[in-house]
Amino acid sequence: MLRLIITAFTLFISYFSKSQSDKYLLSKYSYAINKKDIHRTNKIDVASGFFYRYKGDLFFITAYHAFTGKDVISGDDKNNTNIDSLWIILDRTNGLIKKYYIPDIKSIAANSPVFSFINKEDMYVYRIGYNFKYINSIETLNFRKKVSVIKYAISYGFPVNKVKSIYSPPIYYKGSIVKNPILLKDLKRIDSLNFILTPGNSEGASGSPVFFVCTNKGETKEWVEFAGVFIGYDPDNDYSLIVKGDYLLNKVISAYQKAHSTR
Repeated sequence: MLRLIITAFTLFISYFSKSQSDKYLLSKYSYAINKKDIHRTNKIDVASGFFYRYKGDLFFITAYHAFTGKDVISGDDKNNTNIDSLWIILDRTNGLIKKYYIPDIKSIAANSPVFSFINKEDMYVYRIGYNFKYINSIETLNFRKKVSVIKYAISYGFPVNKVKSIYSPPIYYKGSIVKNPILLKDLKRIDSLNFILTPGNSEGASGSPVFFVCTNKGETKEWVEFAGVFIGYDPDNDYSLIVKGDYLLNKVISAYQKAHSTR
């Protein structure tokens, strides 16, 4: 059975030198989400996300289901989560925790439509009202080159089965593309929107950025490209689901235009 990770998402792709594939350089793009349910305010759920700057505005990217509480596996309103509060851990250096609370999260959760991730990308773009200068964002990364050869995928997120606390640093993930995703009988149309990786990650990684380590055929030189966003996992088949980064820019532009058209 497929389960959506409360963390995931896909984005654009970037070139780095080989040394830039170092986990510490890529992990700086991942940020933890903490949230509480209206009916379980004593329990904190964890998800992941990242930032993108566009024309001076700062946007936060994560999985749609992680940000809105909608059940995009069944597409049924009966299984939604009622989010009471949601905040992003912006910084945890020198023993100080900086948080950003999403002020209109209850309204977003209440008014966001539910859909199936098979028919629509499980990705959410939120415009942050304040442009934090110290935030690491991915807009300088390039789109993926379709002609390159993908060796494997890496990501950093906050899977609940591995992080020690809600303030832990992101956890490293490494996987490879599943060559025959049709083995997932309930995901026959999924490859138009998503990549499928193995092994599976876990709950809490949804919304985290994913990168491909690439090369050219017959060459040894490697580089890193931005690939997309974690949105879920299938524990029975040990698969992870990644929304393709191709959809990100249009969503960012749409969010930017919506914000500025109402001013």
